[in-house]
Amino acid sequence: MRPTETTNSGCVPGCAGVPHYLECSGVQRIKRISVSFALLVAAGFGLAGCGHDRAPAPVAALQPAVDLDAVRPQVERFCGGCHAVPPPGSFPKDRWPHEVERGYEFYLLSGRTDLAMPRRSDVTEYYRRLAPDRLVFPPPARQPESKPGRFIRSEPPWPADARAGLAVAHILALPGSTSQQSELAWCDMQLGTVSWLAANPHEHKLGGLAQLSHPDHLCQTDLDGDGQRD
Repeated sequence: MRPTETTNSGCVPGCAGVPHYLECSGVQRIKRISVSFALLVAAGFGLAGCGHDRAPAPVAALQPAVDLDAVRPQVERFCGGCHAVPPPGSFPKDRWPHEVERGYEFYLLSGRTDLAMPRRSDVTEYYRRLAPDRLVFPPPARQPESKPGRFIRSEPPWPADARAGLAVAHILALPGSTSQQSELAWCDMQLGTVSWLAANPHEHKLGGLAQLSHPDHLCQTDLDGDGQRD
């Protein structure tokens, strides 16, 4: 039996004349969705319009590139005030920020105030721009006729003041007086000492050569020209 097509006059305006079996509430739902969509579109255009009235976000000022020629003398005076100036090729680019940070910390902890400190960012940029991306070490040359070395662990009698900490900057291997003896000389920047060690499988001899202010390098030479190392 075909349903009677009666209209629902109790619906909201706009539903009048709609057959009752089409459910007036569905028509209302569609109209609500249409109105909501229209409001969202209007709000979107409103926000877009407001955006043109706002001032653009500030752009950070670009830092000028570091003048390497101007920074180089500052680096040489400051980084060479306690030891030899480290060459940029000593570390790869990504390592230099840490090394520069350590260098400044060492200077501040040393108690010295006589050096002019360049801007840390300039020193870091100087080394980063001149350093390689990574270090490449050539393979060691093979010597077929050479025999593998033999190591023997030993504990020389270190002085008591060395137990507080060492800051050895350079070790120099000296020719031993006999084939069984090895001799080393080294400088300690923290203790200010230049020391000497002679060792063989049976005994050790340890002595001091000089007391200096922050010694950082040793070189074997003949000072008096008598043909003997000094």
